[in-house]
Amino acid sequence: MSSKGGITQRKDGYYVVRITDPASGKRVSRYAKTEAEAKKLLRTMQARVHAGERAVDRRQTVRAFADWWLENRADRKLSEASIYQYESHLRLHALPVIGDMRMKAVKPSHLRELLANVDRSASTKRSLYAALKDVFACAVTDGLLGTNPMLQVKRPTNAYREPRELTPEQVTAVLNETEGHPWRTVMLVMATTGIRRGEALGLTWQDIDLKAGVLHIRQQVTRTSKGLGFTPPKSRSGIRTVPLSAPITAELRAHSTRQKQARLRVGELWKDLELVTTTDLGGMVEPRNFSRWYAKCASNAGLPDLGFHALRHYFVTAAIHEGNSAVDVAKVVGHSSPAFTLNQYANAVEEGQKRSAAAVARSLGLGS
Repeated sequence: MSSKGGITQRKDGYYVVRITDPASGKRVSRYAKTEAEAKKLLRTMQARVHAGERAVDRRQTVRAFADWWLENRADRKLSEASIYQYESHLRLHALPVIGDMRMKAVKPSHLRELLANVDRSASTKRSLYAALKDVFACAVTDGLLGTNPMLQVKRPTNAYREPRELTPEQVTAVLNETEGHPWRTVMLVMATTGIRRGEALGLTWQDIDLKAGVLHIRQQVTRTSKGLGFTPPKSRSGIRTVPLSAPITAELRAHSTRQKQARLRVGELWKDLELVTTTDLGGMVEPRNFSRWYAKCASNAGLPDLGFHALRHYFVTAAIHEGNSAVDVAKVVGHSSPAFTLNQYANAVEEGQKRSAAAVARSLGLGS
C-alpha cells in the first residue's frame, strides 16, 4: 500500500485506516467508528507522512492513547460491562501513575511496579493487567511500539486462602434478617439456586414458569459506561434453565401478589419493566446497592465478612454434598464446564463421594 493510504470497512462496522509509514516501511493501521472519523484520521496520517514525520505520533502519552483505545478499540471485542470495568481500573490505578509517560518510555519494570502497588483484590489486578495488555498490544498493531512491554509482566494470581464456607445455620440467620423486605424473595431464590447477583436482578416474570417450577436465565443487570442496563449472561453456559423448589415457587407467587399491590399504590410512577426484583418504583436495582443491603443483613446476623459470593459458594457446596454430580451442578449455576466445578470445589466433591459410598454400604446392611 502506498503512503496515500486507504480505508476499508470491517464486518463489525468499524473502519480500518491503513497507510505505509515511509520512515519504517511498515504498514500502520488505525480504527474509527464512522466513515467521517476514518477520513479525518487518514488525512491526519497523510499530513504527518508528507511532513516527513511518522504516520503515528510516537510521542503520544499513555493517557492519550488509552483514551483513544477505550473510544475506538475496546468495544469491538469486549462487553459493555468489561469496557466499564477496564476504564474504571485504568483511570483509578494506572493513569495516575503512568498516564503522563510517553508510550514508548514505558518499560516492563514500570508496569510490574504499578501492579505490585495496586492495593486491591487479585481479580481487580487481573482485570487491570488485561486492560494494560490490550492497550499496549493495540499500540504495537498501530506501529506506535515495536513490542508489547506487558508480555514481560506476569499475570497476577490469587494468593492461596484457606476456604471459608457458610454453614446452614449462618445462611438461615442472614435470610432471617431479610424478613419483611421486598428483596427477600430474590435472596431466597439465590440461596437455593446459586444464580449470580446480576442474573437474579435481571429476572423478569416472563423468565419464571411457576407451574413447571423453573426459571430461565437470559440476561443480567450490569452497570456499564452507558449506565445501568441489561446485558447477556457471562458466557453461553450462563444461558440456562434452573429448577425451583416448591417452597420457592410458593414464595414467588406471594411476592408477585405483593408487587402488584405496590404497583397499584404508586400508579403511573411505576416503571413497567416486568422485573421480579425492583426499586420502590419498579426500576432496575443497582447491583452495588443490593450488595450493600446484603452486607448489612450479614453483619446483623453476625456473619464473617466473606462477601456476597459466599451465598453462591454455599449452594454449590451443599448441592455436591447432597450427592449431585459436578455436571448437574455446573449446569445449574452456569459454570463454563464441570471441570471448573471439580477444580474449584474439590473438597466438596470428595465429601460427596464419601457420603455416596456410605449410603451404598448402608443399603447393603453394612454399617449404621
